[in-house]
Amino acid sequence: MKLTDSALILAGITASLYCASTAYNHGYIGAFTLDSDVLDRNFHQSIYHGMILSLKLIISIPLAWAGVIYVHSLYVMTLSSYLGKGFAYGRKVVNLKKKIRSPTKKNSPVEKVHWRRIRHHFLVVFVLFIFLLCLREFEKQGRASADKVLAHINADNYTTVKPKDSPETYAYLYCGSRNCAGLKPDTKEIFYFPQVGHSTIKRIPEKQSTDTQDATKNPTQKREFPDAPP
Repeated sequence: MKLTDSALILAGITASLYCASTAYNHGYIGAFTLDSDVLDRNFHQSIYHGMILSLKLIISIPLAWAGVIYVHSLYVMTLSSYLGKGFAYGRKVVNLKKKIRSPTKKNSPVEKVHWRRIRHHFLVVFVLFIFLLCLREFEKQGRASADKVLAHINADNYTTVKPKDSPETYAYLYCGSRNCAGLKPDTKEIFYFPQVGHSTIKRIPEKQSTDTQDATKNPTQKREFPDAPP
């Protein structure tokens, strides 16, 4: 099987998107020490979430590849035009290659086969290295997102969720394909409940009035009253 087979490319892209979503999800769930088995997700959710996370890579990689192809084609066309001017120009190019110790002779068939194998192996190692770095970055993003949610909860600015047939409300943390998780802000307890019907509401802290803010900023400032009538 060749590296350029469409089936292999499609399988690699699908696996990459799934791993990206799983790494982010692991970082988020790990920050709250949630149970990943209870909050499992289906395959389609993971693929779509991985695509959203990888949008920058999906856009930047083809653009970078197009730039490399453009530069290489421009170099080949310029060099071909230069060599077409005469034999003396070709000799200059050969002398330049000798100075920088670049090969001036074509490789033999055996050398071509082995050089192709070496390039393929280095390409695979490079892609795997970049892939692992991306997974590490996605996991860090998940942890950062969890820290942001926790900061909103501490600031009393979070989304509350009320399970069906339950009088209690919780700070929304996460929902899988079957179950959800909520946090009780006062006790810091985590509750799991089935995703069979629940309501959510955005909780926003009340803003202080202008007089209250002024009194808070200047607690020692004295208020002046008009003189009493005689």
